[in-house]
Amino acid sequence: MSHFIFGSRLGDIQKCLIPYVKPFSRILILGGGTGFLLDEISKIHKGGLAITCLDNSEKMIGLSKRRYWAMNNVEFVLCDIKEYQWESDYFDIVFTPFFLDCFDEESLRIIVPGILQSLRRGGRWLHADFVCKNCCSLTGKMMHRLMYYFFRFACNIKASSLVPLDPFLIGVNLIGAFSDSNNFTEAMIWEKISD
Repeated sequence: MSHFIFGSRLGDIQKCLIPYVKPFSRILILGGGTGFLLDEISKIHKGGLAITCLDNSEKMIGLSKRRYWAMNNVEFVLCDIKEYQWESDYFDIVFTPFFLDCFDEESLRIIVPGILQSLRRGGRWLHADFVCKNCCSLTGKMMHRLMYYFFRFACNIKASSLVPLDPFLIGVNLIGAFSDSNNFTEAMIWEKISD
């Protein structure tokens, strides 16, 4: 469904993040969905990665398990992110591919500190999501409303609009950013500098 609406834009913006993956990294993919990102990472890194894919959908985990992950060590975790037991300073990389847009501000107050806690110092948070840079335009407003209407109906999410992450970004530095030509999606790379 997303490919019908957005074409290859969602995949293309996620691919921008893959060069930030270092060999032999310990990686957490939150809301990995169909496993697209797992597949793309494994095309570049054929082995040596320890990857944890967390999703709260058995169907999505089933689809991810069918993907290519080469000789990487992959663990699939079926869990609600708000119940996930975060390990301190454990991951080198945390991916959030089109995931955090599904949560309201109250939920993000729980999730984002967990992400930051789980990253090692020097670890990277690789984030791809929708943005609202064109929300002032009528087309931008309509696209976001339709998108959230669809997500609320199809996926039963609580969020009704994008929540800015800036207030939650403590102890990280922005080291890279990309956006699509329509400013509807973006990729952000943050590096953890302190606890």
